[in-house]
Amino acid sequence: MKKRILSLVMVLVMIMSFMPMIVQASTSGQCGDNVYWEFDGNETVTIRGTGDMYNRDRFTLHSWYSDVYTVNIEEGVTNIGNYFFNRCLELYNVIIANTVTSIGSDAFNDCVILRNISLPSNLTRIEQATFASCENLESIFIPQNVTYIGMEAFAYCQSLNNVFIPKNIITIEKRAFVSCYGLTDVYYEGTEEEWNNLSIGDENDFLTNATIHYNSDGSTVAPSPLPSPSPDISLPTVERTVTADFSGGTGITYDEKYGNYSTNDFLLTSIA
Repeated sequence: MKKRILSLVMVLVMIMSFMPMIVQASTSGQCGDNVYWEFDGNETVTIRGTGDMYNRDRFTLHSWYSDVYTVNIEEGVTNIGNYFFNRCLELYNVIIANTVTSIGSDAFNDCVILRNISLPSNLTRIEQATFASCENLESIFIPQNVTYIGMEAFAYCQSLNNVFIPKNIITIEKRAFVSCYGLTDVYYEGTEEEWNNLSIGDENDFLTNATIHYNSDGSTVAPSPLPSPSPDISLPTVERTVTADFSGGTGITYDEKYGNYSTNDFLLTSIA
């Protein structure tokens, strides 16, 4: 009997600890030592200031992560932190100023409806999994100063059908374009001989088997103007349920839109 009471108490404590896990609903804040963000309360986040943005692990999640449709990073910002916009599931447009020279790993990973993004001209590297699982991305223009494309940088971008690659590229890591099933055309700035001398890692068959257009200026895949802002759409209410089964000594299951976690013998096994 004492054991069952103890089990019940442990589950209730865990339930209560999960309830306050609500992202902050601020409309402005800091996201770098000298970088600040502002949410217009509808669908646009503007990031301004000077210097680097924080990595995601130094930044408190805010309510706009689930709502943001457009991100505008202004002149003066120099870096987008690792994982910063990871799983912004409503993000469609991204505007990045040319002062940005680096974008961290996984920065836009799993932004599943991202369609429009213009990479800054001063960008030099595309890191690991930066745009992985951007399933709605159809084309990408890689700026001339980029020399390196990291592992799984565009992995699982299933709608990606054309890409411009500058001749300054030296290395394309393994799996950079893995599972890009729709990739049909690669527009390469250099010659066929220069293409053949590139260091292209394994599991990039969708890239190497595409039609390669040599000596291209990239005009075919030049970024198009951003569309008008999306209409005001009421987002579905996030529902959460917590259930507990005391009969077997196991405790809590939590399900929420875009993520869930569960426990086994009162030990938290996953969280999203």
